[in-house]
Amino acid sequence: MNLLRTNPVDAILLVGDLAHQGNSSDYQKCVDYLVDLVLGNWCKANNPAFCVPGNHDIDRTAIPPDVSTDKVWDKFAPLESAWNKYKLPILATSEVKSFSVKKGLATADITALNSCLGCGE
Repeated sequence: MNLLRTNPVDAILLVGDLAHQGNSSDYQKCVDYLVDLVLGNWCKANNPAFCVPGNHDIDRTAIPPDVSTDKVWDKFAPLESAWNKYKLPILATSEVKSFSVKKGLATADITALNSCLGCGE
């Protein structure tokens, strides 16, 4: 059952640490669960949903500390792959995404960015 059919929301923010210690298998299981029970068709309709990585979501040993700057984003590839499996425009680890949600007179301006780029290295 898609929870958003009975509980409509204006935006979804998933703010990291979906897995533990960079375990990509656990991360994929969490993404599978979220897509199946929460996100599903809601995101396919281009509703705003963003997931930014947490420091426990990445395998920091995957990229050596002396790697060139053009390869530093490679450690986020398993996370992007987990979301791309569903062709959902959710995760952008190398760019900042912004959007606004308006409800009545209130507006929330939301910026999603990857803040764990240098975390732990």
